[in-house]
Amino acid sequence: MTGAGRAAGWPDGLLSTLEQVFVTFLPESAPAAGRLARRAADILDETADPADLRLLKLAIRSLEHPPLLLASAGRWGRFSSFDQAAREGVLLAWSTHPLGRLRTAYQALRRFALFLALADDGDGDGGPPANPLWQRIGYAPAEMPPVPERAVRVLEVDPRGTGTLELEADAVIVGSGAGGGLIAARLAAAGLDVLVVEAGPYRPEAHMSRLEGQAFGDLYLDRGTTSSADLGVTILAGTGLGGGTTINWTTSLEPTREMRSEWAAAHGLAGFEGAEGDADFARLRVELDLPPPTVIPPKDRLILDGAATLGWEAAPNER
Repeated sequence: MTGAGRAAGWPDGLLSTLEQVFVTFLPESAPAAGRLARRAADILDETADPADLRLLKLAIRSLEHPPLLLASAGRWGRFSSFDQAAREGVLLAWSTHPLGRLRTAYQALRRFALFLALADDGDGDGGPPANPLWQRIGYAPAEMPPVPERAVRVLEVDPRGTGTLELEADAVIVGSGAGGGLIAARLAAAGLDVLVVEAGPYRPEAHMSRLEGQAFGDLYLDRGTTSSADLGVTILAGTGLGGGTTINWTTSLEPTREMRSEWAAAHGLAGFEGAEGDADFARLRVELDLPPPTVIPPKDRLILDGAATLGWEAAPNER
């Protein structure tokens, strides 16, 4: 990131307009809006498709051109000269505009504004994070107990290197996530020499940040910005050793007896409903280390109490 400096490819006027957009979505973010706008510009420069980024910049620039603003939002003037209500009206007009590119621009700007403001952990000066919005929503970063280091040997390869690296293995698995990691473990347990190739870095749990903004940058593909072209679907994919298993809670629901019988009959899953299936689930419980929850927050206790009042079956998830 470029820190306090101007983001590459973003003139001061464009950044100023982006800052105004962020404040419109969340007025409480005004004190940090300039820094958040630069951070958004940095992320977009690093992760966005160049063609899509050019169109987004054009949309932002149009906010300061009265004829273009009249065409896109039915208002004459400059976005920066409007009051809060008028600026909200412009963005709401974009959210339902017949032109898909304007709807996409609205979604992109809204997501960046809200996420960066609520996940903001300060200016990175090493001091304690102090986000005034956290107090408004009753949030405070958890004090995490020390996490022991795990002895994981990782061979890091410089992708820019010009030399040749030769390794020998019985099997090569590309990707260390839920699929690749499982296959590698089974093959290794069977006595094969297994090589797992992973594009992302290895981040030990003891070194993972407990702050949302930094963690998204460290652990998520494209810093959590990956999505479909129209932003209709957000794809939160992990990047690094473990892939999605590093960032997901792995909520685990054991199929009921009735479901197992149905799947065995409908899909030919031999052994799924009998003792063989029982053994598989018992093994998974050990491998996944499924503990009962130690704390049930008030919002979840409300769901359990409501279900009990209605006579519905409910219980805490295992993960």
